[in-house]
Amino acid sequence: MPDAPLISALVVLAIFHTRNAGAPIGGSIRVAQTVAKRYRELGGSIQFNAKVDKILVEHDRAVGIRLADGTEHRADAVISAADGRTTIFRMLEGRYAGPEIRRAYAEWKVYPPVLQVMMGVARDLSAEPHHLIFDLPSPILVAGQARTMLDVLHYCHDPSTAPQGKSVVQVWYGSNYDYWAALRRDAESYALEKQRVADLSIAELDRRWPGFARQLEVVDVATPLTYERYTGNWQGSPDGWCITTANMGKELPKRLPGLRRFYMAGQWTMPFSGVPGAATSGCHAVQLLCKDDRKEFERHAARGVEPVSSPEFHDDQQAG
Repeated sequence: MPDAPLISALVVLAIFHTRNAGAPIGGSIRVAQTVAKRYRELGGSIQFNAKVDKILVEHDRAVGIRLADGTEHRADAVISAADGRTTIFRMLEGRYAGPEIRRAYAEWKVYPPVLQVMMGVARDLSAEPHHLIFDLPSPILVAGQARTMLDVLHYCHDPSTAPQGKSVVQVWYGSNYDYWAALRRDAESYALEKQRVADLSIAELDRRWPGFARQLEVVDVATPLTYERYTGNWQGSPDGWCITTANMGKELPKRLPGLRRFYMAGQWTMPFSGVPGAATSGCHAVQLLCKDDRKEFERHAARGVEPVSSPEFHDDQQAG
């Protein structure tokens, strides 16, 4: 992120220094499950595997949604935490995108998509740094780009990710959406390239940690198209907008001009929000809803969920 202001990095370091941030045990899915549990406790219901195709509008008021199968659900208000571009320009056909929103989608930089190689290995890496970036003896070609370094993370700090004595390891590559979209037109070529990247990554990790390759139990590769397929995010971006000197401190409106009873939440409402920013935006959207309903907004601490048990590694867990 070459245009990111230095203060943004200092703010993150300061938040960690004051112990006001951390990594949730069980990962981001545990955050989502905690929110879902609290929502159900309050009487809410959740319908999964239901893709929204259109937001229903009558007389400039959001009145519900239509699913891809044609089913309609009426509502007193609609909050979208889906991909911002899809929500505004497809589900709402761009009818309520004001100048500020159009300018952001035309000018703001999207956080670059990533290519991930995820591995489950029968090796304890807890003595190694959680995040390693090391030079390669010679460049490797990944997604059409020469790479001179390897960016590696392991998750031994989280006992829920792997059985004792084993580790989850991840290699990240900044990647290009168009490269993978073109490759995906031929399923065999797409699969072969994913396998080639995995093999290259494993070979470099085996060079770093001899014996690593034969200790592997599961490998999964996620491309920008995998992100797009699972989340609907524009260009498969994992973090929405890049933070830059031009947009730092800015937020996009959570109400769309001219549309009543509709609210936006999620990572596309502010630059580089991640999970904490997305969660905060949901809180803000509910505050606006309470204001419009002339109700007092109340905040309560949610009770946690049970810790996840350590999974075993199986081939059928591959999702990519």
